[in-house]
Amino acid sequence: GGLRILVTHLQAGRRGAAVRAHQVDELLHEMQASRLPTVLMGDFNFHDDQPDDHRSQERLYGEGLVDAALASGAEGPTWEPDQPYARGRHGAQRFDRILLRSGDHAELHAEEARVLRPSKALSDHLPLWARIRIRRLRDAT
Repeated sequence: GGLRILVTHLQAGRRGAAVRAHQVDELLHEMQASRLPTVLMGDFNFHDDQPDDHRSQERLYGEGLVDAALASGAEGPTWEPDQPYARGRHGAQRFDRILLRSGDHAELHAEEARVLRPSKALSDHLPLWARIRIRRLRDAT
């Protein structure tokens, strides 16, 4: 049994899509070493207008990762240019993700997710929150 939690912060910047693609390669390679249920979360910095970022995102989904926000209908941006500490000229983006992959002994399901709007900004990003249900599977005998 067990649950694997991975936290990442991929290369920032609109022009960093090729670097992010390589970083996604490394994440997928790391994840292939285990069949534990996995939560992969962090700042993916995928830009809406970058084809390489779309391909990287689809590669993650193709490996069985499910976006908790999309599964819960919480598709709002986690970065907005009017947030305190925000820098950059691009529009609002959904940079932060919580991705779930079921494993051999447990299934992960996003029950709920939302972008929080705290009264005091601690970052240039808005926090992303998710409630995840873990359903244990019977061991194959």
